[in-house]
Amino acid sequence: MYAEVLMLEMLTDRDIEFALCAAGSVPGPRLRQTTRSLRQDPALLAALLDDRRLGPAMARDPEILLKVGPYLFFSVLLRSARRELRARTFTAEWLGPRQRVPVFDAHQIAGVLDDGDVLHYLGELLASFTTLVRRRPPAGAGIREAPGYRRHERFSELNLDHLRRLREEADTLDRFALDRRLGDVALFLAGVFPDSARGVVELDEWESESENRYRQASRDPLARQCGLEEVLTRLAEQLHPVRKALNFVADRYLQPLRCGWFLVGAT
Repeated sequence: MYAEVLMLEMLTDRDIEFALCAAGSVPGPRLRQTTRSLRQDPALLAALLDDRRLGPAMARDPEILLKVGPYLFFSVLLRSARRELRARTFTAEWLGPRQRVPVFDAHQIAGVLDDGDVLHYLGELLASFTTLVRRRPPAGAGIREAPGYRRHERFSELNLDHLRRLREEADTLDRFALDRRLGDVALFLAGVFPDSARGVVELDEWESESENRYRQASRDPLARQCGLEEVLTRLAEQLHPVRKALNFVADRYLQPLRCGWFLVGAT
């Protein structure tokens, strides 16, 4: 249910129309009608995103990032990664910048992407970092000025220290969102930008923090109200293979896009 609701919320009509055209199965006059029909059938919509023709269609278009939303883009990449991993026997384990060793775990890594809720969560997570900005800490909402942090100063959503300070000073209602975001940021850094880690120890620390934050968030009453309890629990339980799945996506598909699209300079 979580995956279906998220997919319907995140995909625009333009995204669905692009996918239909890329799949080459719908005549122009019926495009809008078919788009409306797909919105009533999430299973068919998910099948459309699985179409093998979508990935090559995006790769051929140098302006694709201006034509589709980031959620569609990453959803297609994650599905492409799942297909490739199923056909492989090993993945590359990170040891340091530009240092990888083969590990025979490809089928296990593909397995975490078979979980529809995890797949959709990762699509939303990756899409959320394309609009990363530096801004002032949010005023009000129970968040007081963090120790050693001035309210007029800017903070980065990609800076774990900044988010930890906000978490320490947050009221109860804010802690769920901040725990979840801390889990997201730590996973994003470990999965998409592992070369920014100062060695294996820091990478392991990011992985451990993501696991712990997701587990903490999953236990919050708000997680059940938001329909996130189960997927956050599964992310915590499978954090290492989830991180490896993002490593594969980043190395295989995002190499030329990482710095330009994810705006890491905002940190």
